Amino acid sequence: MGIDWFPLWLSLEVAALATTISLLLGIWLAWVLANKEFRGKDVLDAITTLPLALPPTVLGYYLLVVIGRASGSAASGKRSPALRSSLHGARQ
Repeated sequence: MGIDWFPLWLSLEVAALATTISLLLGIWLAWVLANKEFRGKDVLDAITTLPLALPPTVLGYYLLVVIGRASGSAASGKRSPALRSSLHGARQ
């Protein structure tokens, strides 16, 4: 019985794809923030800097506040079925 290499290769492919997308998007966004003037630039700069300034637990808490049951998105019912099921499983 041989070793199943599929999980390793899948993880490496997903990591490479995520890294490539993040790198391209990050370089483009950095160029836009450095070279262009537009309305909302300060807000976009603050949003991109937020993960560097706050610990992940604080950002996770704010994410739950935004998409939690008492939020506006929950009242409007615009949550995806996958998100509903994952949040339901997390509360049990």
